[in-house]
Amino acid sequence: MKRLLASIALAALCATAQASFLDGNTYRQLSGPQKLGYIEGSIDGLLSAGGMARVKLARVDQLNQCLSTMHANSMQVRAIVDRYVEANPEYWGDGMTNTVWLAMRDACQKAGSPLD
Repeated sequence: MKRLLASIALAALCATAQASFLDGNTYRQLSGPQKLGYIEGSIDGLLSAGGMARVKLARVDQLNQCLSTMHANSMQVRAIVDRYVEANPEYWGDGMTNTVWLAMRDACQKAGSPLD
């Protein structure tokens, strides 16, 4: 039951613009260091979701594996997200939480470490 609730909560977080503190339009106006801080916090939040819910979440494990496969640092992840945001202006009005996830999903697929 805890696993189901945690999965629903994570899905809701990633699927709704209201769950984000800022949207793509606001993100684009941030300075480089502000973007980096936002991305680091977003990835840290995603990676700690299972621990906070006290369940094992497959997507969190897959994201962690992908980051390891890419030997990704925060600057690389920021570049991935920035490129995704600029290439997808149709999502600028959406919350950045979902946009970060979508950017990483695409990057992980290209790196051969897909997120289901």
